Amino acid sequence: MKIFLGFLLNMTSVYAQTAAEYVHLGNVSGRQEKYKEAILDYTKAIESDPNLANAYYNRGYVYIETRKYKLAISDLDKAIEIEPGYAAAYHVRGIAYFLKRKYALAIADYSKAIGLDPVNIRFYDSRMSAYFKMNDYDNVWKDIIKIQRLGGTVNPSIMNLLKDKKYRD
Repeated sequence: MKIFLGFLLNMTSVYAQTAAEYVHLGNVSGRQEKYKEAILDYTKAIESDPNLANAYYNRGYVYIETRKYKLAISDLDKAIEIEPGYAAAYHVRGIAYFLKRKYALAIADYSKAIGLDPVNIRFYDSRMSAYFKMNDYDNVWKDIIKIQRLGGTVNPSIMNLLKDKKYRD
């Protein structure tokens, strides 16, 4: 019982001492939509270990949730700098660009994520959405085919839009 109580005390931000503990606390706060707390915990993790890519990634994700896209992109840049093969960081940075309506940059990041993890359906789905926003229907269809070959499904409303004559060759 004494060991268990000690463990619980170490899980509070007052007692957290390692970067990994702060990241865990940030994750808990983020899931509870306590974004200010999550950002503070991720910041403490980064201060404790400035080379912890997932702390920058997670804080960047929370910045997207709070619509602070410039800060999100900065953190995701740092995560990628630390860990160049971090496919999820490219994907989430692509989301930030997409939300800023910078679709070409979003597509570049989604494509990089796909290159690193070519079986992740979410990456194709995100890229398909950016292609759609750019009216690049040939590439939308290519991503739809890839999603389906990987066993995924495409939102029926998107499929209905694409079946409209104006989206056909």
